[in-house]
Amino acid sequence: AAGFGAAALVRRVQGDGAAGPSSRPSGAAPGSTAAVPRERQAQAEALFQKGVEELTAERHSDAFEDLTRAAELDPTDPRPHHGLGKIYDQLFLREKSEEEYRKALQFEPDRDLFTLAAS
Repeated sequence: AAGFGAAALVRRVQGDGAAGPSSRPSGAAPGSTAAVPRERQAQAEALFQKGVEELTAERHSDAFEDLTRAAELDPTDPRPHHGLGKIYDQLFLREKSEEEYRKALQFEPDRDLFTLAAS
């Protein structure tokens, strides 16, 4: 966890009191599966790709920002939640990690939590 500003990232993640990105589009009612507009999907995809590049380059704080924003723009895409779960795992924030993996599993029902976390 050291080497990428882990302490600062942990403070940031824990400091806002948020549980992470929403599991539905902003403005959608709880339980809604409203379609995500194409423009938002495209923005989310670009941010997701950038987040993956940053995660690969071990720029975890930047990756966290972009993956969080991607998940907010398109909460039906499991990939940003999976990436966020990995970041939380690396910070030893197991509850938050599991929460993100569970969000991803909502859209990948053929996978289980263990295989998702291991991938």
